[in-house]
Amino acid sequence: MQKLVLIHHGAHDPETGKLLKAGVAKIHKLGSQLVQLHLPQPYILLSSDLPRAMASSNILSEILCVKVTTSMQLRPNNITLTGLARILGLIKANEAEAETIFLVSHAGVPKKFGEYFRQQMQAENRASFAETLPGQALLIDCLAGKAVLIDNI
Repeated sequence: MQKLVLIHHGAHDPETGKLLKAGVAKIHKLGSQLVQLHLPQPYILLSSDLPRAMASSNILSEILCVKVTTSMQLRPNNITLTGLARILGLIKANEAEAETIFLVSHAGVPKKFGEYFRQQMQAENRASFAETLPGQALLIDCLAGKAVLIDNI
Protein backbone atom coordinates (compact mmCIF):
# COMPACT_ATOMS: atom_id res chain seq x y z
CA MET A 1 0.00 0.00 0.00
CA GLN A 2 1.34 3.37 -1.02
CA LYS A 3 -1.64 5.60 -0.26
CA LEU A 4 -4.33 5.60 2.39
CA VAL A 5 -7.28 7.94 1.87
CA LEU A 6 -9.39 8.61 4.97
CA ILE A 7 -12.79 9.91 3.93
CA HIS A 8 -15.36 11.51 6.20
CA HIS A 9 -18.85 10.56 4.96
CA GLY A 10 -21.01 13.28 3.41
CA ALA A 11 -23.23 15.62 5.43
CA HIS A 12 -26.32 13.79 6.65
CA ASP A 13 -29.59 14.18 8.49
CA PRO A 14 -28.78 13.20 12.11
CA GLU A 15 -32.26 11.71 12.64
CA THR A 16 -32.38 9.45 9.58
CA GLY A 17 -28.70 8.99 8.79
CA LYS A 18 -29.44 9.71 5.12
CA LEU A 19 -27.13 11.97 3.14
CA LEU A 20 -28.35 15.48 2.47
CA LYS A 21 -28.32 16.78 -1.12
CA ALA A 22 -25.28 18.88 -0.23
CA GLY A 23 -23.56 15.79 1.19
CA VAL A 24 -24.21 13.83 -2.00
CA ALA A 25 -22.88 16.69 -4.12
CA LYS A 26 -19.74 17.02 -1.99
CA ILE A 27 -18.99 13.28 -2.21
CA HIS A 28 -19.46 13.38 -6.01
CA LYS A 29 -17.01 16.29 -6.19
CA LEU A 30 -14.56 14.51 -3.89
CA GLY A 31 -14.76 11.39 -6.07
CA SER A 32 -13.94 13.45 -9.15
CA GLN A 33 -10.98 15.01 -7.35
CA LEU A 34 -9.69 11.58 -6.34
CA VAL A 35 -9.86 10.40 -9.97
CA GLN A 36 -7.86 13.47 -11.06
CA LEU A 37 -5.09 12.58 -8.58
CA HIS A 38 -4.32 9.38 -10.55
CA LEU A 39 -3.68 7.41 -7.37
CA PRO A 40 -1.89 4.07 -7.84
CA GLN A 41 -4.13 1.08 -8.54
CA PRO A 42 -5.48 -1.41 -7.63
CA TYR A 43 -7.92 0.13 -5.17
CA ILE A 44 -9.81 -1.19 -2.17
CA LEU A 45 -12.74 0.73 -0.66
CA LEU A 46 -13.50 -0.07 2.98
CA SER A 47 -16.56 1.47 4.62
CA SER A 48 -18.46 1.70 7.85
CA ASP A 49 -21.75 -0.16 7.57
CA LEU A 50 -23.82 2.80 8.80
CA PRO A 51 -26.14 4.42 6.22
CA ARG A 52 -24.30 7.76 5.89
CA ALA A 53 -20.97 6.06 5.23
CA MET A 54 -22.50 3.41 2.95
CA ALA A 55 -24.27 6.05 0.84
CA SER A 56 -20.97 7.94 0.51
CA SER A 57 -19.12 4.72 -0.33
CA ASN A 58 -21.63 3.71 -2.97
CA ILE A 59 -21.16 7.05 -4.76
CA LEU A 60 -17.37 6.71 -4.60
CA SER A 61 -17.58 3.09 -5.70
CA GLU A 62 -19.26 4.11 -8.96
CA ILE A 63 -16.79 6.93 -9.61
CA LEU A 64 -13.65 4.92 -8.75
CA CYS A 65 -14.91 1.63 -10.26
CA VAL A 66 -14.24 -0.39 -7.12
CA LYS A 67 -16.49 -2.54 -4.94
CA VAL A 68 -17.27 -1.61 -1.34
CA THR A 69 -16.28 -3.83 1.57
CA THR A 70 -18.14 -2.94 4.77
CA SER A 71 -17.06 -3.38 8.35
CA MET A 72 -18.62 -2.68 11.73
CA GLN A 73 -15.06 -1.84 12.86
CA LEU A 74 -15.39 1.54 11.11
CA ARG A 75 -18.39 2.71 13.15
CA PRO A 76 -17.94 5.90 15.22
CA ASN A 77 -18.10 4.04 18.56
CA ASN A 78 -14.97 2.11 17.50
CA ILE A 79 -12.83 5.23 17.28
CA THR A 80 -10.82 4.45 20.39
CA LEU A 81 -7.28 3.16 20.72
CA THR A 82 -8.58 -0.42 20.75
CA GLY A 83 -10.86 0.33 17.81
CA LEU A 84 -7.97 1.94 15.94
CA ALA A 85 -5.95 -1.25 16.38
CA ARG A 86 -8.83 -3.20 14.80
CA ILE A 87 -9.08 -0.70 11.92
CA LEU A 88 -5.33 -0.98 11.37
CA GLY A 89 -5.74 -4.76 11.32
CA LEU A 90 -8.45 -4.40 8.68
CA ILE A 91 -6.13 -2.23 6.57
CA LYS A 92 -3.20 -4.63 7.03
CA ALA A 93 -5.39 -7.55 5.93
CA ASN A 94 -6.11 -5.74 2.65
CA GLU A 95 -2.90 -3.83 1.94
CA ALA A 96 -1.22 -6.60 -0.08
CA GLU A 97 -4.10 -6.47 -2.56
CA ALA A 98 -4.10 -2.70 -3.10
CA GLU A 99 -1.81 0.22 -3.79
CA THR A 100 -4.46 2.68 -2.58
CA ILE A 101 -6.96 1.98 0.19
CA PHE A 102 -9.97 4.27 0.61
CA LEU A 103 -11.50 4.17 4.08
CA VAL A 104 -14.93 5.80 4.50
CA SER A 105 -15.77 6.41 8.11
CA HIS A 106 -16.77 9.09 10.57
CA ALA A 107 -15.44 12.10 12.49
CA GLY A 108 -12.43 11.29 14.64
CA VAL A 109 -10.76 8.73 12.38
CA PRO A 110 -8.22 11.10 10.73
CA LYS A 111 -7.19 12.55 14.09
CA LYS A 112 -6.63 9.08 15.60
CA PHE A 113 -4.69 7.95 12.54
CA GLY A 114 -2.65 11.13 12.77
CA GLU A 115 -1.63 10.27 16.31
CA TYR A 116 -0.66 6.78 15.17
CA PHE A 117 1.30 7.89 12.11
CA ARG A 118 3.14 10.63 14.02
CA GLN A 119 4.36 7.94 16.40
CA GLN A 120 5.12 5.29 13.76
CA MET A 121 6.50 7.18 10.78
CA GLN A 122 10.08 8.34 10.88
CA ALA A 123 9.72 10.76 7.96
CA GLU A 124 11.32 14.19 8.29
CA ASN A 125 8.21 16.01 7.18
CA ARG A 126 5.60 14.60 9.50
CA ALA A 127 2.11 15.49 8.43
CA SER A 128 -0.37 17.55 10.34
CA PHE A 129 -3.55 15.54 10.74
CA ALA A 130 -6.45 17.89 11.24
CA GLU A 131 -9.99 16.76 11.83
CA THR A 132 -12.01 16.45 8.64
CA LEU A 133 -15.45 17.83 7.96
CA PRO A 134 -18.19 15.87 6.17
CA GLY A 135 -17.20 15.22 2.56
CA GLN A 136 -13.50 15.89 3.13
CA ALA A 137 -10.68 13.39 2.82
CA LEU A 138 -7.16 13.08 4.08
CA LEU A 139 -4.68 11.55 1.61
CA ILE A 140 -1.77 9.88 3.40
CA ASP A 141 1.39 9.03 1.49
CA CYS A 142 2.54 6.04 3.52
CA LEU A 143 5.98 5.98 1.91
CA ALA A 144 6.82 9.65 2.48
CA GLY A 145 4.91 10.13 5.74
CA LYS A 146 2.99 13.13 4.41
CA ALA A 147 -0.70 13.97 4.41
CA VAL A 148 -2.80 16.36 2.36
CA LEU A 149 -6.35 17.47 3.10
CA ILE A 150 -8.54 17.08 0.02
CA ASP A 151 -11.36 19.61 0.00
CA ASN A 152 -12.39 21.07 -3.32
CA ILE A 153 -8.82 21.56 -4.52
